[in-house]
Amino acid sequence: MLRRVAAALVASAASTSSASASTARVASDAASRAFADASRDALLARHLAASSSSSFGRRGAETATVASSSLLTRLQPPLTARGASVFSRHLSSSGGARGGPRPVVTHRSHDKPRASSSSKTRKTSEPPEPPPRHRQLNPEPEIDGMPRYPELSIPGTLRFLDYFGTASFAMTGTLAAAARGMDLLGCVVVGTITAVGGGTVRDLLLGRGRRAFWMEEIEYLWICLGTGVLTFLSWPTLRREFGVDESDWWVEAWDAIGVGAFCVIGAQNGIRAGVPLPAVIACGMFTATFGGVIRDVLMSRPVRILHSYTDIYASAALGGASAARIFAGVAVAVGLRQLATRFDVRLPTFGDDRARVAAMSKGDDGGGARPPLREVADAAWKLLGLAGGEEEEEEEDASSPPPPPPRRGVFGRG
Repeated sequence: MLRRVAAALVASAASTSSASASTARVASDAASRAFADASRDALLARHLAASSSSSFGRRGAETATVASSSLLTRLQPPLTARGASVFSRHLSSSGGARGGPRPVVTHRSHDKPRASSSSKTRKTSEPPEPPPRHRQLNPEPEIDGMPRYPELSIPGTLRFLDYFGTASFAMTGTLAAAARGMDLLGCVVVGTITAVGGGTVRDLLLGRGRRAFWMEEIEYLWICLGTGVLTFLSWPTLRREFGVDESDWWVEAWDAIGVGAFCVIGAQNGIRAGVPLPAVIACGMFTATFGGVIRDVLMSRPVRILHSYTDIYASAALGGASAARIFAGVAVAVGLRQLATRFDVRLPTFGDDRARVAAMSKGDDGGGARPPLREVADAAWKLLGLAGGEEEEEEEDASSPPPPPPRRGVFGRG
């Protein structure tokens, strides 16, 4: 009986030892495969460290050292602490023989890799990353080449004129909407669109992921909203108590300053976007006038810059955008606007009866100082022998409506 019990115990021990041996073999095979994979990765890291040391100097070598150390953490779970230590010594000796940096090694399987002293020095010596642009106390110049806020410099002065022109356009747009009978919201919306609509169109046309400028520089939106509300609430009192009117000279002067600033800033944006010269000039004109275009469309009235029922507007913006210097462009645009207002300078219309009747229906009385472009063209055709003699003037139809009076003031301002 005792012999049978002993034989059973021997057989059980033999089976247990065989199972343990099989498990050990499986574990050893898994550890060998993990060691081979990690050895290959570490060899790549060693070459990276050597090449970084020769190509990028100490900073590149330290970066590769950190990468090599992170590879050792992958090796820790399948191996013991002793095996990781042996492998790390092998990698260090290989890297040292090539002149590369020695990686940081952890000797405990559950510890995180510790940074080397060189990496600590590097982290402390480098300046911290700058905060986002909207949080900087002294931000860099914006994409239009001006400082974020006005300052005592030529670009800073242009920024101030930009703020001034924004407020001026918001005021005139609010007054134009009020003259059409709009409520407070309608007047403020139209005034804001008049002020920032041109720059928005410019940014959309330039593309390349650009957002509208007032979404980044939110102070423009606050200027428009504050000016619109203040104008809506205070203008009736100012008119009643002080006799101010939309056609006063100072309103025209403020509007001219806005045209000068906007056309120069629009041209600067086009230059920095790398577009050709004609597109640069067009960017200046769009910035100064397309807010008024959108305003006129919203108010269902003839677009100011496309008709001659009042003095020129877009032509002055084109002249200012064509100038080579900041103050020269502002001066040209302001000067042209003042001359156009003083002498009622307009562009000629088409030369047949239907065009004249259509222009009269839009408020064009046919007056103003207009360049004689049509007369010069007729004379040129006659010199070439392609036109006849003097044409007899046709008498005006008595049934045609009389020309309406010229529309000035808020209606005529772009």
